[in-house]
Amino acid sequence: MEIKITERHLILEKELKALATKKAEKLGKFDRGIQSIEVVVSREKIMNKVEVFVKSRRYSLEAASLEVDLRACLDDVMAKIERRIRQQREKVIDKKHRKSAAAPNVAEEAEEDEE
Repeated sequence: MEIKITERHLILEKELKALATKKAEKLGKFDRGIQSIEVVVSREKIMNKVEVFVKSRRYSLEAASLEVDLRACLDDVMAKIERRIRQQREKVIDKKHRKSAAAPNVAEEAEEDEE
């Protein structure tokens, strides 16, 4: 999994860069198919903006947050992207279960019609 951190209009401290990298690495436990994560940190006037782009084998997701405090902004955007990854994962699992659950019912109905 490739993690890329981009800084726009500001220079991040090593501590904040390490925190962003650590939080991005944690996203890998929610889906093993994640190929790359890009974290873009920028400053717009007095507000800090953090955007996260996640690319997986099955999907691409993005989330953004705009706050005065950079750490709060980073926490907020990571919570958003984590929630979206979980939702996407549940969709995939739900589709698999729906297909397998529907197949036996069709077979049972065919047997009842024969009798």
